[in-house]
Amino acid sequence: MKPATETAKKTVAKKPPAPAKIAAPKAQSTMLAKAKESSVATDLAAWGPAPKLSSKDVVIPRILCMQAMSKPVVNGEAKFGEFRDSFGKLLGDEANPLEFIPFHHEHVFVVMREDKGQFKFHKIVPVTPENDDQEFIVEIDGADEKWYRTTNVYCLLPGEVAEGNSLPYLLSFRSSSSRAGREVYTQMYVMNRKDGIVPPGRTLTLLSEKTKNDKGTFSIMKVKVTRDSTPEEVGACLNWFKTIQSGKTRIDTSDIEAEVGETSGSAQSEAPDSGDY
Repeated sequence: MKPATETAKKTVAKKPPAPAKIAAPKAQSTMLAKAKESSVATDLAAWGPAPKLSSKDVVIPRILCMQAMSKPVVNGEAKFGEFRDSFGKLLGDEANPLEFIPFHHEHVFVVMREDKGQFKFHKIVPVTPENDDQEFIVEIDGADEKWYRTTNVYCLLPGEVAEGNSLPYLLSFRSSSSRAGREVYTQMYVMNRKDGIVPPGRTLTLLSEKTKNDKGTFSIMKVKVTRDSTPEEVGACLNWFKTIQSGKTRIDTSDIEAEVGETSGSAQSEAPDSGDY
């Protein structure tokens, strides 16, 4: 005869699991309404056509090579040698080189004017036959000015073209990076033309290289040809080339002092590269 305790264990029935709670009809309809609302909100068509833009609305960001004294580096938001746009977005670094498609250029002077002991951005002046021999430092109306000769290159990024949302960027080559600017110009208008290819017909890679002078370590830009551009990329470049030619864009000039090396403790060379003049 089995013990009573063992018999009791066998006769005790297990409690069935509690049934899952079913949302009330009102709660279900609320959840469905929110899901539909979220779906509509993220549908571009629901927002209607894009507004018409004027030249003051489209701002072309600059591609910046991060220096030791660049604000994002000083603030711990970026690393030395990275490529970021002037809005702060990371575009490339040593492990992920930046590909770009150059489609337009201009030779300009970036003029910095002395104000209370510091040189601040004053204006951009196109290079012309009349000012081609412009001295680097001049005194105008009682204040010193530095005229940085610069090769500006407008470009698109392949990844953004593939996504269908390309926006042009501006690459500025000056001082120690002037050689790279001349190489881009030569590729666009000499080598490409020699091969019967349009200016944006070749895609290039932008690299940064550490170098030193008596003020410290800084980074200069280098370029190399990567591949032929695709018809889609060339078409996107042509569209933006026409837009820029029509004057419907403007360049972001924020914090340009750091870019040209006019910040305290900058190791970038103040004197223009000998190949510029």
